[in-house]
Amino acid sequence: RVYSLMLLARIDEVMRSSGDKKAAGGLLSDAVLVDVYDHLASVRDLISVSQFDDGSWPGNWYDGAEAVDFPTDEEPYKKVIATGHHLEWLAIAPESLHPPREQIRKAAKWIIQATLEQSDESLRKRYTFYSHVGNALALWRETHPADFWKKHQAEQAASSNE
Repeated sequence: RVYSLMLLARIDEVMRSSGDKKAAGGLLSDAVLVDVYDHLASVRDLISVSQFDDGSWPGNWYDGAEAVDFPTDEEPYKKVIATGHHLEWLAIAPESLHPPREQIRKAAKWIIQATLEQSDESLRKRYTFYSHVGNALALWRETHPADFWKKHQAEQAASSNE
């Protein structure tokens, strides 16, 4: 939901700035847009205080600081889901909606390490969750996962031919 709200706000922003008179009003009403940004700011505030020291966010991030003080007993992949989703929406969010940059870096480092530690079987079993990791990291690089992968494979082939 958070990513979808951010995406709708960004689409609205593009429509309003397009110069097209039909799109000049945007996708969302002014009041709804204010509500969306207020909600996203509250999510930012919650994730700013609910991140674990290792950089991950728990599944109950919406509990704010209580999520860190009283962590839920959850399977590790739920932290991958929460952290991946937050990295996704933050990648398309304006900086005003970002938590401190160091928190974003810690989350990215954690999610990369957590993904690398998975067996191929585990990645296949939970592919839908880990696909958000690839998408989030690609968005931060301003590319798409398939484009990034093709470029990576070409670079690997070129370096092995040297």
